[in-house]
Amino acid sequence: MRFVSTLIVVLFFAGCQAQQTSVQEQANGGTVLKLDKAAFAEKIAEENIQFVDVRTPGEFNAGHIKGAVNIDYTSPDFPDKIQQLDKDKPVAIYCQSGNRSGRASKVMLSLGFKEVYDLTGGYSHWK
Repeated sequence: MRFVSTLIVVLFFAGCQAQQTSVQEQANGGTVLKLDKAAFAEKIAEENIQFVDVRTPGEFNAGHIKGAVNIDYTSPDFPDKIQQLDKDKPVAIYCQSGNRSGRASKVMLSLGFKEVYDLTGGYSHWK
């Protein structure tokens, strides 16, 4: 009986750790994937990735993930600026906690982006 209990606990934790990626949204032929810190780090290391911090310029200047460009989701011209990216190339995005990047990813899907990767928990979980 003790063996069975131990096996159940091991399988439970193995299953939890394997949950690095989850589909958040699919629309217009595009997909948003929520990635944990490790999977996001792998994704932003890829050569063809477009990497965007959707926080305000003040937040960005106070600290950001190396390689990110700042396109403020709260700015009225966010849709215009984000559309300057290549919609057919993958885009990795993050904000402070995951709220704004979640909303930004929906806007991006509506604009025709195909592959969007969103950091679960945002910059708060990155540091």
